[in-house]
Amino acid sequence: MSLKSVDQLIEKYGVSAFSTDTPFIRRRLLTNEHAYEVGMPFCFHQKLNALKQGISLWCFTAYLPHKKQRLAMYLVNERNGEIVEQVYYPRDSKGVKACEKVKNLLSSSLMVANADSFILVA
Repeated sequence: MSLKSVDQLIEKYGVSAFSTDTPFIRRRLLTNEHAYEVGMPFCFHQKLNALKQGISLWCFTAYLPHKKQRLAMYLVNERNGEIVEQVYYPRDSKGVKACEKVKNLLSSSLMVANADSFILVA
């Protein structure tokens, strides 16, 4: 995995909290009923278990479609748009930089939405 391949995916699909699912970024709404799903990082399970009734979190997953691998997962509070947890799958410095780049783009998308009073919807 290289930064160039992630840059190409960003250029092709973009990173937006409000776009439909793409081969690069997928999103889904999670509630505390989803806390026991298989394939979710343990820290996500903990956050979901701690949720109060009626509160939901969005899970954004960045994929490397050409390798059929997850790049990163981000858990976002639906009310204020803050990233409350993240998991990076690559362990090398280039992979972490790529994940940080995706996180920054997602955060800026969420900040613009908060400024405009948009709400994440399914």
